[in-house]
Amino acid sequence: MGSELDRLSRRGLGFWAVTLGVAVASLIYAGASIVVAEMLHSVHVEADVYSGRPNPAWELSEADATRFGAWIKSLAAVSPEAGDSAAAALGYRGLVVTERFGQRLNRLRISHGVVSSELGPSDVRHWSDSGRRLEHWLLESGRETLGEELLNYLMQAADWRK
Repeated sequence: MGSELDRLSRRGLGFWAVTLGVAVASLIYAGASIVVAEMLHSVHVEADVYSGRPNPAWELSEADATRFGAWIKSLAAVSPEAGDSAAAALGYRGLVVTERFGQRLNRLRISHGVVSSELGPSDVRHWSDSGRRLEHWLLESGRETLGEELLNYLMQAADWRK
């Protein structure tokens, strides 16, 4: 009888070990899903073109937001002097892009072949948008929101301000 009780105890212990293992694995998987969800981000693009009325704005698709993030990471840094020279201009002043990573926001200005980001009061960084390829790609991504006429104007304005 004693050996039968030992055998049943070991079998019961195995059951509980497997159950505990499944529970821990489920929690780890759920935690990983939360981390992945926080890493996914949204990207809001605004064409800074109007004074006195709302600027046209749109959201990038999830795939385009991922592509945008990779593109930003690939840009070469440039000197602070290359920074935002469009703020005081009339007409098209570039794009204002807001990336959201969970609760964290990153705001970028893309204009005159330069991408600028203010990471803090004294931490402004600049990267080169060589040939304004990123700016043109973002403008194209807003085709549905902008419409053909405004898109053509913005593309010409972006090229003109090189």
